[in-house]
Amino acid sequence: MNKKAKKRYRKKIRKYIVGTSLVILSTGMIVTIYSSTLEDKPFNEYKNETEMLDNHKNKDEPINEKQEEGISEEAYRDENTNENADDNADVEPTLYYYEADKEERYLAYAERYPKLPYEEVVWQVNAGVDQPHYTGVTEITDTEEEIILVNKYHKLPLDFEPKELVPLSSGPLVTPATKEAYEQMVRDAKAEGYSIRGVSAYRSIAYQIDVYNRYLRQDPEEVVDTYSARPGFSEHHTGRTIDLDNIYRTMDEFEHTKEAKWVAENAYKYGFIVRYPKNHEDITGYIYEPWHITYVGIPIATEMKEQGIETLEEYWVKYVDHKKAEF
Repeated sequence: MNKKAKKRYRKKIRKYIVGTSLVILSTGMIVTIYSSTLEDKPFNEYKNETEMLDNHKNKDEPINEKQEEGISEEAYRDENTNENADDNADVEPTLYYYEADKEERYLAYAERYPKLPYEEVVWQVNAGVDQPHYTGVTEITDTEEEIILVNKYHKLPLDFEPKELVPLSSGPLVTPATKEAYEQMVRDAKAEGYSIRGVSAYRSIAYQIDVYNRYLRQDPEEVVDTYSARPGFSEHHTGRTIDLDNIYRTMDEFEHTKEAKWVAENAYKYGFIVRYPKNHEDITGYIYEPWHITYVGIPIATEMKEQGIETLEEYWVKYVDHKKAEF
């Protein structure tokens, strides 16, 4: 992306409009937002800046106060679009989870993925996925929050243990809320003719050290990192994650069972999400694991389902790191 293109992209960053009236940033600032919404279209598909900015303009409203003086909309646009466009380059951003200090990273990520819509560029960079795994790592301090984001950029303290763990009917340990939700899901699944069993749940950090090192003896580190978490970076430490099978097959075969389909369609009703969904390896850092479910609570799981949010990383950026106002 050359200098001129970057300048144009910066302008698009700052003029991007979302369809809400007010948003509350993580800093607590309240920012007014225009109520119209741009089409969900990658920037490089707009022929020029004028097309993007005028795409959703209300044609019934005057383009400017000079129309009453006889200056046509076309003449005004021709006069102002190019020469005066850069005068507005410093307008405050309107995408509520935009972070000004990450602008250069947004630009670099957009250059790598030119067809990615801008709002996706922003949340993915905010989630850290533009950086190599295990860099810029943040240690989690709020380990008793409603949800905990544990991934390759957020690790638990090496002495972390859940406050309380209880056994599932199948044996593995989980938090009490996770157990209650899971046991209800198993009962409802059984009533519909499905057999689900939790075969792995809480793992201590010491146990994960053994697991990870065992895998290293059979695969290179870059391969192991696609299917096993390093110690401190595993969701299993939280006691809120369960690996499933359907009692008749091994866990690796779960993907091809009717139970896997049922879980994918119904887990949210009990507060679970399939944590590592298909085609999101670049976001989660792990291969598709239809058996790996994580308890986040019914309200959050339902909201993710309704909003079409498939990864905890995206939800975290949009609803935890940054709070969107509700009306």
